[in-house]
Amino acid sequence: MAAALVLSACSSGAQPQQSNSPLPSGPGWKVEAVIPVSSSVGAPVVAGGLVWVPNMAAGTISAIDIAQERILRTISIGDAKTLVAEGCGASSVHAVPHGSFDIRRCDLPSAAAYGDGSLWVIQNDRRALLRLDAVSGRRLAAVRLGIEPFGLATGAAGVWVTDFQHDSVVHVDAQSNTVVATITHLPGGPTGVAEGPGSVWVACARAGVVARIDPTANRVVAQVGVAKSPLPVAVAFGSVWVRSEEAHTLARIDPTSNQVEATMDVAPSEGRDGLDQMGVDRSGLWLSGLRVTHIDAATNRQDRGLNLNAVALEYSAGRLWLAGILGTLSRVQVG
Repeated sequence: MAAALVLSACSSGAQPQQSNSPLPSGPGWKVEAVIPVSSSVGAPVVAGGLVWVPNMAAGTISAIDIAQERILRTISIGDAKTLVAEGCGASSVHAVPHGSFDIRRCDLPSAAAYGDGSLWVIQNDRRALLRLDAVSGRRLAAVRLGIEPFGLATGAAGVWVTDFQHDSVVHVDAQSNTVVATITHLPGGPTGVAEGPGSVWVACARAGVVARIDPTANRVVAQVGVAKSPLPVAVAFGSVWVRSEEAHTLARIDPTSNQVEATMDVAPSEGRDGLDQMGVDRSGLWLSGLRVTHIDAATNRQDRGLNLNAVALEYSAGRLWLAGILGTLSRVQVG
């Protein structure tokens, strides 16, 4: 990727550097900035007028100032050395089978989400969930989970944390900052999670299943079979969407029938095995991967493709935020 503007982290003391090469652009899209963040960036979250990016190898999360296009602050979440000392994963991405997601057991924080006016961040070394002020990053609460946390989502019913290793999901009440329930014996490998009207949907990667949870009863009420290694989940346009990493497909589930109503071939995911996130705009879904693409919800077809790649992304107010495999965060105007 060519870069005209590369902005360094404020903590490094380096000044922004100007290049003579233009930023990439194409019909209907333009890269507006490329911001170096860390060696191992996670899925970005827009919250409090900032973009928060997990630095998964460092045990920190950074807040990007959208207007100034720079790292405003970096917050310590935990001690990444603790996980390594516990033998959290393999020595490299090549030492574990693709689709096992074992490499992600060393990530800290493994996920972040915005909900109920706060930024929620997984503290993997303490097996806890942190609640932070979405602007300052000040710690408001810490919730002990009692699981090995992986994925995270927020919604009207609370906060949901998945445990890939032990097939469980924890439900946290956002009002009291306490664990309401631990739902066990899910299909193998709970990963991505999303809350929709009256239900919580969990991708179970090892089982190739999406589990539907009743958030009031805190139990699984349905299972929907999908292709191999489902991971990111989104609830939008009256449907549940789940991307299967190894099959390179996107399934659209009808929540009234608990059936897959459409399956689309999509571009392969990119980079860190087990890291992905979809973005939702007014007409469809944005998918990260070797090529960033857009699926039109009205036709279930790809209607846009950008000459860009990303390991994960977020959409907000006409812009994509792309987490790059080389540790950058790119802001892309997409109209």
